[in-house]
Amino acid sequence: MFNLDRPPMLNAKTETAVNLKGVFNRNGSSRSLERVTKGTDIMIRTITLACLLLTVATSALVSKQDKKPNLSGRWVLNLGRSKVPKLDPANRYKCRYPKSWVVVIDHKEPDLTITIDAVEVDDQEKERPFKEVDKLTTEGRETVNDNAGHEVHDTSIWEGSQLVTKRTGRTGAFVFVYSLSSDGRTLTREMYSGKEHLSKRQGEPMVTYVFDRSDR
Repeated sequence: MFNLDRPPMLNAKTETAVNLKGVFNRNGSSRSLERVTKGTDIMIRTITLACLLLTVATSALVSKQDKKPNLSGRWVLNLGRSKVPKLDPANRYKCRYPKSWVVVIDHKEPDLTITIDAVEVDDQEKERPFKEVDKLTTEGRETVNDNAGHEVHDTSIWEGSQLVTKRTGRTGAFVFVYSLSSDGRTLTREMYSGKEHLSKRQGEPMVTYVFDRSDR
């Protein structure tokens, strides 16, 4: 009779085969697990590296886009490169022609002080010097300045790498756009005249002044 409390006896050959099969199964499972673990580890490292590279590239792009030019310097008007409308005595903004402009900008973000020393010539060829000092902030906060004895209100913000100043007052409504060349040697100042430009600039600027950096 069989003893149900004990498993059937195995002969030596059968027991050896069973033991070898167990060892094979254990080793096979171990190797399979090792391969899965190694593959998962490689995948995680690859994903991590890709995320790191993407983060670095994105940060560099954002940093480049967020970088604002410093407009500080002494700038001398280059009449040959500027675009100035013809004299029109009937138009108060076209009745003088620039003879010389020297602009000195002290720029410590977000604050700027723009000092203009200029000489203009009217339709009678009479020279009319003037000086103007504008204090601006790029944070969009309104500043009050003096223009030819009249109080004006200026609001400045960055639009990309361009500094845009909107001016209102008794002298009219204007938009000034300052931009710096990539080599930092040329400053451009565009002027739009009219209230319609305050919300969105339209068409070409009325005046475009191009300044060369002066190291004096």
